[in-house]
Amino acid sequence: MKNAVSEKTEDPNMTGAVSLEQYLEKRGSEPLIEPSRIFHIEIGQSEKWFGDNSRYPEKPTLKIETENGATLYSSAGAMSLCEGPGGGYDKIVVTDPMSFEQNIRNPFSHLGKFIKKYGPPSVGLEVQTGIDENGFKKIIL
Repeated sequence: MKNAVSEKTEDPNMTGAVSLEQYLEKRGSEPLIEPSRIFHIEIGQSEKWFGDNSRYPEKPTLKIETENGATLYSSAGAMSLCEGPGGGYDKIVVTDPMSFEQNIRNPFSHLGKFIKKYGPPSVGLEVQTGIDENGFKKIIL
């Protein structure tokens, strides 16, 4: 019986399957990047997503999710969500302009980086996603 991983040619029985050597050679050092659309935006307490690992459990946190499972988390202290025409909460509303500006102007703000690259987040917006150094799918900023 042949080992599928050591094969040097594509396996006709497995769509897109190639040997590990071929994949790594073809991939090179560039990370895998794919487009995806935002399908869910939510604001909740940090503890909801990070549990006991949350540094500030009560802190309002924005979570943006894409169709392929990539996520982005950011501070949400100066914003809330409003209901869109489809019934879901899909638009961000600024509730404190000064705090919001302070948040997005911070060079470490994920939301600030997101807005600079893609504009305001909304359901249906197409973004680029990839895998970070820890193996999690993330929205590329």
